[in-house]
Amino acid sequence: MGSAQGHKGGKLDHNKAMTGDDLHDFVSGKLFPYLHGFTAKASGPNTLEYKIGQIFGEIKNKIRSGYNLREIIDYIDELRFRSQAEKHELSHLYEAKIGTWATRGAMAESTTRHVRSSAPSSRC
Repeated sequence: MGSAQGHKGGKLDHNKAMTGDDLHDFVSGKLFPYLHGFTAKASGPNTLEYKIGQIFGEIKNKIRSGYNLREIIDYIDELRFRSQAEKHELSHLYEAKIGTWATRGAMAESTTRHVRSSAPSSRC
């Protein structure tokens, strides 16, 4: 997994950055399996590689919208984690922002399913 896709000179290149289904498919189909593969490459169970592999072997990408995922990545990319206060901001991000985005995504998907199931059928 080389350098971050869509980045040019440390800045996000919006013309190349993945979003939508492309981003979702990359994260779910390539990134998470790649990170899960760290387990097999690790020299032992007490290594960071092994632990990362185990974590990504157990979790699934719960963010179904690649557009919401792009919004989350862009927000995280703007954060700095050099001081203890900045590191503390990460816990607030996790609890507030990601929870809000996940809820909003689930509500949108639920609404979409409801609209589809409520729409009149074209079949007679």
